[in-house]
Formats: sequence, structure tokens, C-alpha cells
Amino acid sequence: MANAKAKSVDVQAVYKGKVGNGNSKYRVHTGISYCGTCDNCAEYVSCKMGKGKFRPAEEEKNDDEDVANVECPTCGYQFTIEEILIYNTSCTVKYKYNPEWLEEFNNDETNIENGLTPKKQPTEPATHNPSGDDYVRLGKGNDGVTIWAYYQYLNLNAK
Repeated sequence: MANAKAKSVDVQAVYKGKVGNGNSKYRVHTGISYCGTCDNCAEYVSCKMGKGKFRPAEEEKNDDEDVANVECPTCGYQFTIEEILIYNTSCTVKYKYNPEWLEEFNNDETNIENGLTPKKQPTEPATHNPSGDDYVRLGKGNDGVTIWAYYQYLNLNAK
């Protein structure tokens, strides 16, 4: 699996926020939540994954897509994971970018023009410990647009 390419949200795109009160299907849940747009419900939803070990880049894929999908909690339709939320848990993120993708990304001048910073391979796992009403969002830029990356591996461990 040395040159494997698994596409998922970019875990170096980190946003920290506070949960709000709302009546939306987009909610944070204790542990890990996968979020995205359900084309069947036409809504942005979150799927509670809870605590444990997860490999978001290796979830079920549709035949015509190279990104992972999970079931909408409302209708059961498959939706693409567009961000990962971490709430009220300690989560370790272990990953390694695909080297070929990383080189392409860092040499692509349009990424710099679009405000994306060059990426580096991690030297140690990232740990996120949101508590109280804090949460951590992985995979979206400040503009709310999903940032994609290719990995050799991507593992989440929420305790």
C-alpha cells in the first residue's frame, strides 16, 4: 500500500468553534461525526459515528466516485463525507499524505494563489481535545469549502 491513493477531507484544515442551538440535521455528536450534503434530502446532515477507531478515507465508495460515503441518518441515502467534526472527546489523527499527491499539491501555483499553504508530512499524530461547547472541524477552509487530500493512510481514534 506504499503508493495507495485514498481521497478524504484534508485533516490539516482545522477550525475550532462553539456549538450553537439549532434545529438542523447538521449537528455535532459526542465523538466523531461525518458531515455532508444528502442529495436525496437536499440538506446538509451529520452522521454520528461516536467514539472508536475510524478510517474515513476507506468508507464505502460509489463506483463513479473516489471519495468515501456514509448513510444519511434521515433517509439512508449515501452522501459524501465533506467534513469531520470532533466533539466532547479526545481524538488522535494519524495520517500520511500520498507522496506523489503532496508533491503535486505543493508545486501547483494555483493553490498558493487560492490562499492554500504548502503541506508537509506529519512528524507525529495530531491530537484534538475539544470540551464543553467547543468542537473541532476537519476538512474545510475558512470559506467553508471542502479541501481534499490524498492519503496513504488516515486513522482517527476517538476516546
